[in-house]
Order: sequence, then C-alpha cells, then structure tokens
Amino acid sequence: MCSLCNNSHTETSQHIFIDCVFAKSIWQWLSNCLNMQCNFSSIPDAIDICNRRWSPLCKVVVLSAVINCLNTIWFCILNFSKTTTSQILNYMGLFTKNLRTHFEKD
Repeated sequence: MCSLCNNSHTETSQHIFIDCVFAKSIWQWLSNCLNMQCNFSSIPDAIDICNRRWSPLCKVVVLSAVINCLNTIWFCILNFSKTTTSQILNYMGLFTKNLRTHFEKD
C-alpha cells in the first residue's frame, strides 16, 4: 500500500516517484514553475527536461529542481505520517520564491 496516496498500489519506484497522486502534484508544481508542459512518465524523462536548449546555468537550476523534487518525494515517504501535501507544496513555493529573488538580484 502506498503511504502517500493511501491506495493499494505497490510501492515501486515507478509508483512512488511518478504515478502516485502525491508525486504527480509535485511534478505539476515543477511544470508550473517552468511554465511549460513536461513529460514525467519516468525518472529518466524527468531528468531529460534538463537537455532542452537552455543556457548551462538554466540546465543546472532545472536539474537541481528535479533532484529537489525527487528528494522531497523520498523525504515524504520516510516521514509520511508527519507531512501533508499542503506543507510540502508550501515549502516548495518558498523554494521557488527564494530562487526567483536570488536571480532577480543579479
């Protein structure tokens, strides 16, 4: 049983990081931040969004965001009883705000 979506899905890597409703909300958040539709049907697909025609700095920032999403999902699996989806999305919103503030200064 998946501890994040409380469905009877087996906790496979594919389900936890891609197919789970919770994971989908995290990936949708990232798509919204990037202001584009992204293919998140597998972990390699998630990492592949860094291969678009962006500057080297943008590629590093996007890769960092993808890794942060994967880390957040994993953190929530380990602490599922203590964390709510809204708490995580609020945290990720603060992460985005801090990134934007940093880049607007430069």
